[in-house]
Amino acid sequence: MTRWLWGLAMLAACEVKQPLAPSYFHAQPPQPYPSCQDTVACYPQCDPPSEECMTACDQRTKPETAAGARAVESCLREARCHDEACAQSTCGPQLAACTSVREPVPR
Repeated sequence: MTRWLWGLAMLAACEVKQPLAPSYFHAQPPQPYPSCQDTVACYPQCDPPSEECMTACDQRTKPETAAGARAVESCLREARCHDEACAQSTCGPQLAACTSVREPVPR
């Protein structure tokens, strides 16, 4: 019986370890902002297409990158392009501007 009480006392005296907080050395490096191409690729995932969903795609990146992605999306929608050849011939300048931008890693 005393053994049981002693074990219970030892158990009560133990502290519960707190989970470790991520330290500087274990933190994940910052991820780059989504590129213009990534943002354009996000738009078709909106099902059904809505301004709210597209705005959610835009909010993941920088405003100027979102503006470039919207220019591509708008051109493709107005031209009713459904293939690469149409997109390149009709929206070439917008696509070129979108693919030339490289996003830095956020600080």
